[in-house]
Amino acid sequence: MPKYYLFRTTTGTDIALTDDQTGAKLPQHHSWLYFDEVDLSNDDTMTIVGKAAEIIACIERDGYYHWPPNERLPRR
Repeated sequence: MPKYYLFRTTTGTDIALTDDQTGAKLPQHHSWLYFDEVDLSNDDTMTIVGKAAEIIACIERDGYYHWPPNERLPRR
């Protein structure tokens, strides 16, 4: 299973998930800081935000998944 990396903006208002540890695929209109590594292989951790397959598809299509501001992050 590929690794996925969580980034947050320097202002802390936006969160995104990508498969690129450098954050190079993230939107350039923000400054991003590495935050954590996320395991998408376990659907139980993704019940709050939806199916892992949908998030992975978004990352494959766009290079990143922008976390909706009103949804909590996955549990470890």
